[in-house]
Amino acid sequence: MVDGNIGIGGNPVRVLQRAAEMLAPQGIVIVEVDPRPLAVSHEMLRWETTDHTSPWFRWSRVGAGALGTVADAAGLLVTDVRSIHSRMIAVLAAVGSTVKH
Repeated sequence: MVDGNIGIGGNPVRVLQRAAEMLAPQGIVIVEVDPRPLAVSHEMLRWETTDHTSPWFRWSRVGAGALGTVADAAGLLVTDVRSIHSRMIAVLAAVGSTVKH
């Protein structure tokens, strides 16, 4: 999930729970998080272009410092976090998995 898509719908725990439900054995979830060490923040957004304005929708941002708590609530474990070209990327695995990174 890149570009902060972990925040779709304003409920990052539910997004990660759904990702966990789809994991193959030993599968991983790769997410991009906000590099700032903030908690989870919630807001209302809408897309605006020259031709269209979307309805308002809920969005959440998950800071790198809050990811462990969010992942745990979804039944996942953070196995790695890296900065790649100024983006903060995390690898998550199911709790109890033997996946290592």
